[in-house]
Amino acid sequence: MVMHVNVTSCGSDVETVDAEETWNAVHLLSALPRLFVGGESCSARIFFGIVELTRNTTLADIGVRDGDSLMIVKTRPPKALTTKEADVRIWSMASGKCSLELQGHTGRVFSAAFSPDGERVVTASADGSARLWSAISGQCELTLAAEGGMVASAAFSRDGDSVVTAHEDASVKIWSTRSGSCERVLLGHWKYVVSVVFSIDGDQMLTASMDTNAKVWSAAGAQCMLTLIGHTDCVNSAVFSPDRSQVLTGSADGSVRIWSLPSGECTQMISVCVDGICSAAFSPDGKLFVTASVDNVAKIWCLANRNCVLALDGHEDCVNTAVFSPDGSIVLTASSDGTARIWSSDCGRCLHVLEKDQGDMEWACFAPM
Repeated sequence: MVMHVNVTSCGSDVETVDAEETWNAVHLLSALPRLFVGGESCSARIFFGIVELTRNTTLADIGVRDGDSLMIVKTRPPKALTTKEADVRIWSMASGKCSLELQGHTGRVFSAAFSPDGERVVTASADGSARLWSAISGQCELTLAAEGGMVASAAFSRDGDSVVTAHEDASVKIWSTRSGSCERVLLGHWKYVVSVVFSIDGDQMLTASMDTNAKVWSAAGAQCMLTLIGHTDCVNSAVFSPDRSQVLTGSADGSVRIWSLPSGECTQMISVCVDGICSAAFSPDGKLFVTASVDNVAKIWCLANRNCVLALDGHEDCVNTAVFSPDGSIVLTASSDGTARIWSSDCGRCLHVLEKDQGDMEWACFAPM
């Protein structure tokens, strides 16, 4: 069924489109003039009231009828970040070129993350420090150094006032981003903690360790609330689902597991790669997840039926990291073959190679939109 839909931008422009009720966001955006959407340097999101039209929903799904109006919100394309050896690079997704380099660590940078406002970056390094950087100027603003050996992972709190770090000595530390002082130390793992993240609401933290366990912690009380036991080798990755109802873990035992919260029950176990999983991450809507593994392949999976829907095949060495963009339209991977690659999450086609150079590409992530 064809209907007339009015699409309004944040300004006064209005376009009327003859649209099928089965159209999703991709169909509707492709029917709009490119300049109306925002040109090559912008991306866009479409809303009907407070409900977003996505690539996974149709106009009919969100209740749009003939003559209704939708709002288009123009956004700048996301920035991405990669780490290789001791260097960190920030990339423009519009040009596919490096826009900024963060240099100062003296050991391999294992991970990095943007602050919630996208204006700062925190890095975790084998040199025993975490550093806070301006994502605008590239200047190091603060160095967080303490006993505990290598720092494997670091993440910002929701308000950006705190940073949490994961350490070789099995400790987890919470730091003030203003004073640089260590405010709390979390103990509970008994081997190297390799990953730490905050939940979206900032109330909880999630850690993954070489002791084969993942743990859920209270951010306010710094207390362990839950231990997720079941993997038989190092847990390399642990993340919350967008609605915080589940945890996804990836392990060197070759499997990913889905855990229900708050019970901690393992509800799904999927064997992905006998050689091991390096990372696993949810899509923004929580319906898919992506795995990065030692067999040189990243895979996109359907959470509901546990089927692999796409294999992102093209790297020539271990894929260390794979993440969805904030809108879910692309996947970014980082590999020991020295490249980071951008893939379509719809068809699995490699859209761009960010870098081809010697050295392991350890980590990759997107800035918030």
